[in-house]
Amino acid sequence: MYCGCKYISGSASTSLNPELQGDSESLGSVRSEVLPMASTSNKQVVAIAGAGDTAKYLVEELEKDSNYDIHLISRAERPWFNRPSISLHLTDYSESSLLSILNTTGATILFSFIHSNDHFYNDTHLAMLAACANSMACKRLVPSEYGGDLVNHADKPRMYIPTHGKIRRALREHKAKGGPVEWTLVNQGWFMDYFVPLEKRYFKSLGPVWPLDTDAWEAHLPGTGEEQIGWTAGRDVARALLRLIQVPYREWPEEVYLQGDVGTWHQALTWAEEFYAASQVYQDIVEYHDDPDNVPKLLKAYMDEWNFSGASANPREIVEEQREQLFPGLLFHTVKEIMEIGKRTGHI
Repeated sequence: MYCGCKYISGSASTSLNPELQGDSESLGSVRSEVLPMASTSNKQVVAIAGAGDTAKYLVEELEKDSNYDIHLISRAERPWFNRPSISLHLTDYSESSLLSILNTTGATILFSFIHSNDHFYNDTHLAMLAACANSMACKRLVPSEYGGDLVNHADKPRMYIPTHGKIRRALREHKAKGGPVEWTLVNQGWFMDYFVPLEKRYFKSLGPVWPLDTDAWEAHLPGTGEEQIGWTAGRDVARALLRLIQVPYREWPEEVYLQGDVGTWHQALTWAEEFYAASQVYQDIVEYHDDPDNVPKLLKAYMDEWNFSGASANPREIVEEQREQLFPGLLFHTVKEIMEIGKRTGHI
């Protein structure tokens, strides 16, 4: 039970109210034609679905700006999110539950960080889209995409085809029919946080999916190791999401591409060796394999393909164009810079 929290009863939900400095610039030059605030205060209400690691970065960035009220939607209480800045709403992720929360809070935007490779991803996102469409004020939705190049590699990683692929189609159908919900798919490639030791980041270990094991100093590189790979820091992604709130309504592109650094896995190994002074790194070039009787192995193969196909490196021209249009003045860190910050500050 959270201390100092107040329960608020609702028809479909229960609510509880309980230094990486950088971007200090505002979008003062951008027109503030965002959706009208439905909150009784002067703050804009931001709803976050999914109490995961990426959400932690967004919460911390929102906390730095006094213009926002933060409402977390989750199936259960999560200790890290027991913060004075957050109101927690328990839900079963049904449309009725989500709609009640959105209308009760007066949320104007919903960020999803729900990750699942089964029907739960589809069910929750379809419910979010419907709830936003029927809500009084929440007409902006950022689904949990967070992948790579959808322009040239929309089918990778392949386990996203029945989940992310289905939701993308639903979103585009909603838009084609003149639906009221504005949405965008945010893609950043790999999170570069995994170059930093576990105790210095929020992201949990990915196991064999992440090619570089900085604990055992082993690398299992898919492909040749020379394909283009894209990386972005989790906190930089959160700062970009904060900027998206400030972009005028109906001016979001369907796909947003972020990228802090681009290179190859061989280059990344060199960076890590030089930075951490490892004596040697064992490289095992993994060929693509397909074993339907071994699901973990198959999912690993899908992620290997995502790597060696170059799908994690976002289209550079779009990255640069959107960086100028949507995120002027926002610093996106390189892999070397994020490793240095982890070493210097103890946490990224």
